[in-house]
Amino acid sequence: MELLLSNLSRVQIPKPTHRIYKRECCISFDTPRSEGGLFVDMNSFLAFRKDYVVWNYDKTGNPVYLHIKETAKPLTRGVDDKKKSAYEESYSIVILPDFVSLPFPCDKLPETVRIAVDTVLSAVGAEREDQAAAWSAEKKEVSKHAYTLKQINNGLIIPPSGWKCAKCDKKENLWLNLTDGMILCGRSYRDGTGGNNHSVEHSEDTGYPLVVKLGTITPDLEAPGFCSYDEDDVYDPLLPKHLAHFGIDFSSMHKFMDLDIPDLSILGAATLQIVFSTHSFISRYFSQQSLKMAFEMATADPALDLNMQLTKLGHGLLSGEYSMRQEGIAPRMFKSLITAGHAKFFSMRQQDALKFFRHLLDKVERSSSNMRPDLDPSRSFKFGVEEKILCPYGHVRYIKREDCIISLSIPLHKATNKDEWEAFNNKKAAKKDISTDEIVRPRVPLEACLATFTSSEKFIDYYCTALKQKITLIIKKVRLTSFPEYLVLHMQKFVREAGGGSPEKLDVYIDVPDVIDISHMRSKELQPEEVSQTPAQSGLPDGGGRFKLFGIVSHIGTSTQCGKYVAHILKEGRWVIFSDNKVSISADPPKDMGYLYFFQRLDD
Repeated sequence: MELLLSNLSRVQIPKPTHRIYKRECCISFDTPRSEGGLFVDMNSFLAFRKDYVVWNYDKTGNPVYLHIKETAKPLTRGVDDKKKSAYEESYSIVILPDFVSLPFPCDKLPETVRIAVDTVLSAVGAEREDQAAAWSAEKKEVSKHAYTLKQINNGLIIPPSGWKCAKCDKKENLWLNLTDGMILCGRSYRDGTGGNNHSVEHSEDTGYPLVVKLGTITPDLEAPGFCSYDEDDVYDPLLPKHLAHFGIDFSSMHKFMDLDIPDLSILGAATLQIVFSTHSFISRYFSQQSLKMAFEMATADPALDLNMQLTKLGHGLLSGEYSMRQEGIAPRMFKSLITAGHAKFFSMRQQDALKFFRHLLDKVERSSSNMRPDLDPSRSFKFGVEEKILCPYGHVRYIKREDCIISLSIPLHKATNKDEWEAFNNKKAAKKDISTDEIVRPRVPLEACLATFTSSEKFIDYYCTALKQKITLIIKKVRLTSFPEYLVLHMQKFVREAGGGSPEKLDVYIDVPDVIDISHMRSKELQPEEVSQTPAQSGLPDGGGRFKLFGIVSHIGTSTQCGKYVAHILKEGRWVIFSDNKVSISADPPKDMGYLYFFQRLDD
């Protein structure tokens, strides 16, 4: 006790403005449930696992910590009669450097310590505050069917657990139809995950529109496990009433996916898995930078330091420490930091992988601005672009810029199965019955998409200050002035019809070879009569024009606001699929269904 009293000045009582971390170590992905639990600094309110709390003591001199440990206590409850675990929390006051432990609660502890600890324990925690704020960042609309839904009086009573699809043996990804009470499995995905599409087919056959995903029901009526098959991003304010019709007590339902673990597909897990497969990101945030080095370089709050959180993520993905069977890592701190100030990314809605990739590289570039260019991993994706501009008076100019993605339109008229596709469209227009096996999707070669990028003409209205009038500029062709270490191709699958409206996804296959050669896309020297408007880029990576495919991000769903992204990565000669928190060998990767394609330059 005397040791604690001598360090009492280093104990703070948290104020409302303090961010309290008690659910996740700021250096690793350990939680109170991990071996050894977490140690919360009672001055900064940052949490550390036992290995790393010594680093914090050495850096700050803060000696007093609250030790939080959660121990599993088995009990039987939940879905499919599987064993779930409840957790029993235990606490103690620990004083470093010798890890002297004092029990808590204890009436003999100084009042300052008791109040400080009680405040920490009663706080929601910064991790959960960010998570809750993200869920409420964007409000959903009320479904147009909610107030007019007619429920069938069929006497059906839904049990609280033990659910199974009524048409197959699926026991996961189950949806309850709120009209007739049918429990059916969700969408089937080409990667082998999901269900057998029975819920979708049932709604299409019957016209019963509203379903709720079993296992996601919470008092929050805007919970994500609700779907209307002819609307996007809606909720049912009468959900308790609609559930009660089938004997379900809304207040007794629990969401089995704890709020504590964010949906990594929403965060951009597919993109992150591929980015952290590149030499540049592996070197910067794993092999050449230890966790201790990043922590010592970090600001006063390592949870708000991007270099620290990317290093933490890199070690979490690559060290193998978290590769045993588990739910996967949940990068709450990284998610809060990388999305800060960006309203759309901060929300828990699905986000466009392309926009997230650009946002990530922009953040990395900014955080690396004070370092040598070769230490900035975002530069490995950068390349120079040269646009040839014609003006009405015959002048030719070249505008140069940098980019990290080649965005490709998809010329459907170049489909190699054009006749079969047109016949299918005619049959569909005639409203004839079409089975799943009869669906024909256009198949477009990647070469045709690349050709549209280099040879397309775009017309831009431009106000010329010299002539004091608006003129029309013509972008005749686009070339690359350098070839990056990693080339990313974006397929423009989401297009808007004339007149606006929500973008619709093109249902199309892209034939992508394992190796491509884009040498013909390199710019040539300027002609004597031509003018370069901007100076050439310097310091960008460059090399030959041959690239090998190593990563694919595929989108499964009808829009960027729903569905999910799946990553396929070529590792040691085998394709591996990363779908949410599942990882497995992919015998038949969907190379023709990519949304983003990642290539690595082949330097002979």
